[in-house]
Amino acid sequence: MDELKFGYGCKMLLVIIVMIEVLDICKGNQCFNPDTVSDVHMSSRFDSEDFLVQASIGPVDCIRTCKSCGLCKFVNFNKRTLDCSLLAVEGQLITDNDYISIESYKWNDNMMGVCKDHNCPYNTLCVVEDDNYTCIPLGCGIPQTDNINVTSSNSKLLWNYGEVVEYACEQGFFTRTNATCLSTGQWSDFQCTAFSKCDDNSVCGPREEKFYWLLLIATETRQKVHCKNAIGPSILLAEYNMASTPAYKRTAGSCDLIPEPEPQAHDMGYTDYQMTRVILNPLKINSPGSSNTTYSLQDFGKAGDCYAGDNSSECGVIGRFIINTRNTGYKVKTSVKWKTWDTVSDVHMSSRFDSEDFLVQASIGPVDCIRTCKSCGLCKFVNFNKRTLDCSLLAVEGQLITDNDYISIESYKWNDNMMGVCKDHNCPYNTLCVVEDDNYTCIPLGCGIPQTDNINVTSSN
Repeated sequence: MDELKFGYGCKMLLVIIVMIEVLDICKGNQCFNPDTVSDVHMSSRFDSEDFLVQASIGPVDCIRTCKSCGLCKFVNFNKRTLDCSLLAVEGQLITDNDYISIESYKWNDNMMGVCKDHNCPYNTLCVVEDDNYTCIPLGCGIPQTDNINVTSSNSKLLWNYGEVVEYACEQGFFTRTNATCLSTGQWSDFQCTAFSKCDDNSVCGPREEKFYWLLLIATETRQKVHCKNAIGPSILLAEYNMASTPAYKRTAGSCDLIPEPEPQAHDMGYTDYQMTRVILNPLKINSPGSSNTTYSLQDFGKAGDCYAGDNSSECGVIGRFIINTRNTGYKVKTSVKWKTWDTVSDVHMSSRFDSEDFLVQASIGPVDCIRTCKSCGLCKFVNFNKRTLDCSLLAVEGQLITDNDYISIESYKWNDNMMGVCKDHNCPYNTLCVVEDDNYTCIPLGCGIPQTDNINVTSSN
């Protein structure tokens, strides 16, 4: 009796183990035995991107959901989370113990009820309603219109609601409105229209002012432009774009902002843009007339903050710009490199010119040092001491040598607009132009080279 009981107990144990193995994929509505189906791959998944994930359903309902959508052919079913991922493309089988991968399209259609042999569009889902069915949109399929850009439109099999096809039209055509996937599963009403062109000389031929799409063959990019007769094309900006050189200055060693009494004299100002002007040859962006500007018009993509001087690392900069070309068809490449304005080749950090100065001004900032130099016809270069704030004026450049206490500057290259009323002054080279109210006076710094007959040039020079 003991042996019979033992044998009976072993059979019961085997049955329980088999049931547990089968029930491992019964977390949901219905069960099936995977050993009897050749289209089910245990502990694996298809390495393919899903277009829809249904949560918390069983494996059979996962298959039924897939067969309810014309786009779906395969599923990855997560045994742990019960998520059902619908796939249009099979992909390679990879090992993953959390998954069962199923070739749903091979399963018998009799499981579909009234959705058997449904004729729903492939971007919809067949859903049973009483004794009939309805087709529920899941997203938008591939847009169908003449002159469509196949590469862009076919980049996704199913587009989500609100998604926009970038570069929807083939080369030589454009759409006046975005190709947008609507919640109805249909695409917004858009058409691909042939480009209109401005004259090759960048002056628009048509007399009426209107928008065009401009195709740049060299870069294979498209820009939406506004053409105006005798002016040329400008890009319409849909978003906020601005640039600023705030009308403040700082004194050396302080982060306090001091209002600049003559901001226009220093090209300071705030500009926001409605359009930007495209110069085609060579390609660059310039500021158009359709801008709102305070003080001086700022260049597009420029943030002026040079007056922060050596304190900028401690005080922070306040000049900024915003470039936002969304919905213009115009892009700034991520590889674009920005450069420091007005300090690329004219300022040499941690160095000084090995040349004798003819004047030293004490305790002034670097910009005022440059301004002092440009106020004297003899001065072309400066050595500015960051530690003592001394400004040494030089007539001759000399060799650049390393010195961490100094900044050396080629002052003569800087814009004369910083000079105010001393701009274009005609003071003798041995004098200094000094502002007095709305005019200037020339203050002697010393004597220049003496001018007389039979002078000893070696001594006098």
